[in-house]
Amino acid sequence: MTDPMPAPIPRAHGQFRFQITVKGPSARILSRTLRKLVQEAGLGEDLTAVIDVDAMSFM
Repeated sequence: MTDPMPAPIPRAHGQFRFQITVKGPSARILSRTLRKLVQEAGLGEDLTAVIDVDAMSFM
């Protein structure tokens, strides 16, 4: 896992964007685990988390 860093387009639609890269042996297990963590984190109404499994590009 990498530290959070600004996305290649750091601000879009009035929102700041950051990305974290997480690697694992199975996309299915990784996706399931990350979705559960995001749900349990209770991000609040002003934050959104998007999980992109097997991202082709970070743009």
